[in-house]
Amino acid sequence: MKGTVVGTWVNTARNVWGEDLAAEAMEHVGWPRDKIFLPTEEVADEQPKKFAAYIAAKTGQPEEAVWLAIGKDNIRTFSQAYPAFFRQENLYSFLRSMYDVHVVMVRRIPGANPPELLISPVSEYEAVLSYRSKRGMFGYLKGLLAGAAEYFKEDITTEILEASPEHMKIKIRFPRPITHTVRYRLNEWLSLGIIRRLAGKIGLAAAAITLAVVAGLNLVGLSVPWWTALASGAGAGIGAALLLRPFTMVMDEIKGLQQHRYFTETKIKSGDEFETVLDMLAAYKQQVKSDFTGFKGIADEMNKYADDFNGLADRMRATSEDISGVVNDVAAAATSQAQETEGAVVILNGNLETLRSVVDEQSRNKERLEAAVSEINKGFAEVESSSNKLAHSLERFADVKDSAAKLQAQASKINEITGLVAAIAGQTNLLALNAAIEAARAGEQGRGFAVVAEEVRKLAEQSHHHSDSISRDLKVLMEIISSVVALIEEEYAVLDAESRQLREVVAGNIRHVENIHRVAENIVEMAGKLEQEMAGLNQVYGKIESLAAISEENSAASEEVSAAVQVYNDKLQDMMDKIREFKTVIQHFSEDMNVYRT
Repeated sequence: MKGTVVGTWVNTARNVWGEDLAAEAMEHVGWPRDKIFLPTEEVADEQPKKFAAYIAAKTGQPEEAVWLAIGKDNIRTFSQAYPAFFRQENLYSFLRSMYDVHVVMVRRIPGANPPELLISPVSEYEAVLSYRSKRGMFGYLKGLLAGAAEYFKEDITTEILEASPEHMKIKIRFPRPITHTVRYRLNEWLSLGIIRRLAGKIGLAAAAITLAVVAGLNLVGLSVPWWTALASGAGAGIGAALLLRPFTMVMDEIKGLQQHRYFTETKIKSGDEFETVLDMLAAYKQQVKSDFTGFKGIADEMNKYADDFNGLADRMRATSEDISGVVNDVAAAATSQAQETEGAVVILNGNLETLRSVVDEQSRNKERLEAAVSEINKGFAEVESSSNKLAHSLERFADVKDSAAKLQAQASKINEITGLVAAIAGQTNLLALNAAIEAARAGEQGRGFAVVAEEVRKLAEQSHHHSDSISRDLKVLMEIISSVVALIEEEYAVLDAESRQLREVVAGNIRHVENIHRVAENIVEMAGKLEQEMAGLNQVYGKIESLAAISEENSAASEEVSAAVQVYNDKLQDMMDKIREFKTVIQHFSEDMNVYRT
């Protein structure tokens, strides 16, 4: 089915059930909420039925009731969209014109297949409406009848005579007469069922009248031949035929009007009503020619305006496409900028997080460094204390060294004394030997002295022996003391060197500790500056984040503008399609005007 009718159904749904439900039903079918249906647009039959079924399900009504409401309201919509179709005297005239509308729709809209509506009067107040459609939709038909009756303010009654899936016959009784017949009985009688020409009826009437006169004359005694009636009728018929010859011209003129020929100008000279009738027809033709000349001029102007509209629409479309391209580029740039800004924010956020972790780590390192410096100071103090203790020990060791040297000197002196004792023992031994010799010379008197001399000798030998033993032990002791003194001197030299080196290390450590203090102070100062920079970067990050939000808003606004331009382009395209449809309508109107050849 065509888009024009479907569009009116959707508008009716909006009026009856509201915008929201109609929009939901359109989306359920697969139509956009703001879809515009073109007159020549082909819409699948299932979609409107699905649309009505959705509304019926949501409102809890039967589908036929929904179609009845749509049909009833469509009359109001159609009357606003096509008021010319509703300029009828009564409902019957409107229904009779529906067949002509059907013919026009089929001729003007390719592929259109509207329902066929035929109405035939069966009495002065009744007519039978025949409805035929492959789609059925009898509820919609009933709604149309009810809406049309309300529009023409007629209280009608209906009775279904026949019904099938594609056809229905309804007898309608109208409140006012729908037909008016004027009967001329004499003309009907004179036709005798076979005579259709007026001259024949005049001849027959003349013959009948003459026959009646002849019969009357014969009754009064006057003899008149009966064939006189026949002759009179024949003469009257011939005379009437001759007098009615202008009627042929009148009929030709009427046929010309039926064939839309208004360019001929025919006049007769008869001096009677035929001349008057033909003059009236000529005046009517002239009036119609004048009207249609204006109509054709209007059609040509409308055609020209339609061409201008098409040109303007093409220029608007080109301009709109340019604007759409620019807006799309701006939207793409804004979107890209927003994405890049967002990426920069993410990167900056990551850098800030890294920097924040670095600052935190530096703060912890500062604390560790301060603790390390404190430990270094403590260790340096301990090293310095150890150095001092080592120096004191070195001094004590020097005393030990001096004592060892003195001990070695005393041992030497003892060795000398031991030698002296050994010498004295040797001399004593010699003295004892001499005393023994002298005692032996003295004999018995010297025996006691000999014993003493022997004891002295033994004592001298023992002293010499002990002196040798002491000398040997003392020699060993002196060697030990010498080695100890040598070791002490060697260790003293080592300790002295280590002490000097330790003093140098302590002196160097003093410089290093001072450098470490300065480095620690620099690191602490750097950490403070990092914290300040971190605060500044946080402010920059906040501003960039605001810039990112603004970029996102700009991107969203650009996308909205792009969407609005796209909607504008769609609406413009719809408008151009409407203009083309307008051009088609004008062409059809021009074709209809050209049928009337003036």
